[in-house]
Amino acid sequence: MTIFEDADAKLLPGFARQWINVADGRVLALVGGTGPALLMLHGDPQTHLCWHHLAPKLTDRFTVVLTDIRGRGETHKPGYSASANAYTKREMAAEQLAVMQQFGFDTFSLVAHDRGARVAQRLALDHPAAVTQLVVMDIISSLDFYENSNAQIAQDYFYFSFLTQDYPVPETPMPFCG
Repeated sequence: MTIFEDADAKLLPGFARQWINVADGRVLALVGGTGPALLMLHGDPQTHLCWHHLAPKLTDRFTVVLTDIRGRGETHKPGYSASANAYTKREMAAEQLAVMQQFGFDTFSLVAHDRGARVAQRLALDHPAAVTQLVVMDIISSLDFYENSNAQIAQDYFYFSFLTQDYPVPETPMPFCG
């Protein structure tokens, strides 16, 4: 058993680890419970484990699917491409839809926060027939954030600007971030 499998077994008992092959690689998914499908997407820099307090409590009412979104945890991490951005919310949303469809879920509820909430929002906009209910947490409008930024906000949330930079800035580990 790997350290990851051990963490899942301890924090998410009753959830089955599965690898789902998608167009660009493999997505780690954990599934537990019975009932209507519920996809839960984590934030940044988290993984599916961020739901370990809540997800087990939902398994008596839902089939809960926890994934690591691309670029995080054990899910694939597409490399740089000059012709495409593999980390657009649209690409990430389409990938999560593909995961749910491979499980046989054409419709599902969706709970997400932070970066996962942005992916969830895009998924609901692009595929409204698939999402029956949507809960997004810890998210603000990017446009509002950037239009209303001031010096204090720029200092407090300096890392928000990293993702808007050209390659290789977003992919480069920052020495002060570990």
